[in-house]
Amino acid sequence: MSGANDPYDPKQVAALSAEALDAAVSAATEAFAGAADLEALAAVRPAHLGDR
Repeated sequence: MSGANDPYDPKQVAALSAEALDAAVSAATEAFAGAADLEALAAVRPAHLGDR
């Protein structure tokens, strides 16, 4: 059971489930494969890898 000061968040844990990770990898793979040039690749990159 989580306490008042416990940082446990079940939504974050669910985001790291095997199914969620597989879905994220599949979506990124499809988006990157569909990028026809570097401009398109740069456009889809932040959605899947974040803005670094």
